[in-house]
Amino acid sequence: KKATKFNCKRDGRMRFIALTSILLAISQDVRFHGWCEKYGIKVHNCVRLETTPKSVAGRGVFANAPLSEGDVAVAIPEHCVFIEKNLSPMFPKLSAKLKRRRKRFLWFGKILRSKEDYDELVDNLWQAELTAFASASKDADHPWGEWIGQWKRDDATHDMFKRKISWKNDQEIKNTATELNRFLPRVSFNYVEAALKMRLKRYHDLKTIYKLDDSSSTADTYSTLCSRSVQLG
Repeated sequence: KKATKFNCKRDGRMRFIALTSILLAISQDVRFHGWCEKYGIKVHNCVRLETTPKSVAGRGVFANAPLSEGDVAVAIPEHCVFIEKNLSPMFPKLSAKLKRRRKRFLWFGKILRSKEDYDELVDNLWQAELTAFASASKDADHPWGEWIGQWKRDDATHDMFKRKISWKNDQEIKNTATELNRFLPRVSFNYVEAALKMRLKRYHDLKTIYKLDDSSSTADTYSTLCSRSVQLG
């Protein structure tokens, strides 16, 4: 089976310095390592997947011993990758519904929206689709559900999604932009403000296109997923 490999590519030996002096194996991490082993995810003996507030995602990949160039830190079998190709056979009814809504948007969106708006949404339809699959995985007690339930994100932008702030709420967006700007003083305040409004507007549009549940839980899943994933292909 094919696997996604995370290699260490740097001349000589590479050291990953953990952001905490002692990484404690909490029960959640022990379960997650067991989950990885059960489903064929291979983790290098010198690598640990640890939960720590020092990781922006709540859990990070850390080395507890030196790694050499070419060492595979983590190998993920293709069947474990959270992508539409793997998800559709597991949730056929949901998959069919998402495909119908995508097809409908691709037809009417090209007519009703500006080219710029249409193209931007087309590039991000996968975000709404994976959000729907992630929610279904949790609700159906699917093996992916335990892993998804451990996703973490805690920042000002994510808080806006959880509180279901509208993209039209200029004051809340300004407040969040001000908070973020304190950590990113070299980034234009107007740029941060515009980016926040754009992200909220995109979620609003995707939620409408796919008729996603208008709940804090869905917004939480969408915001966390989008910050931790990339488009393949």
